[in-house]
Amino acid sequence: MQTIEKYKVYFLYDVHEHLKTLQGLNRWVENIDVVVPSHGEVFDFSEGNRESTKKDFLKLISENEKVIEDVLSLILGIVVEPKTIDEILSEVASNFSIPIDATSYVLLLQTLKAYCGYLVSVNEIGLTFERRKLEYVRLY
Repeated sequence: MQTIEKYKVYFLYDVHEHLKTLQGLNRWVENIDVVVPSHGEVFDFSEGNRESTKKDFLKLISENEKVIEDVLSLILGIVVEPKTIDEILSEVASNFSIPIDATSYVLLLQTLKAYCGYLVSVNEIGLTFERRKLEYVRLY
């Protein structure tokens, strides 16, 4: 959870696949002995504190899902009027108090493109070029 707390909106390449992975982990937790996350502590379910470790792991999954839901909801709120990806980035960074420099801009930009791509794929937002630039807009 330290990564979630530190980065608030962490880097994602494919929101749909990430959600599928989290859902799978919820189902697989009964059948696995060890989980080695890309960031954070190892979860060893083979030790005597299996239930406590399982509870902590499920909490981490839930926290990851909540971050994604929060970012998706925020984007949907932002694009009630057409917005460019830079306008979305600015509002997301402001909302989550994310300081922006060249590195954080590039990482957040790619992540938000993944989120917007996901929202387009599930028909929550659409694309428009009315102001001669690519903008995202909520469909409902």
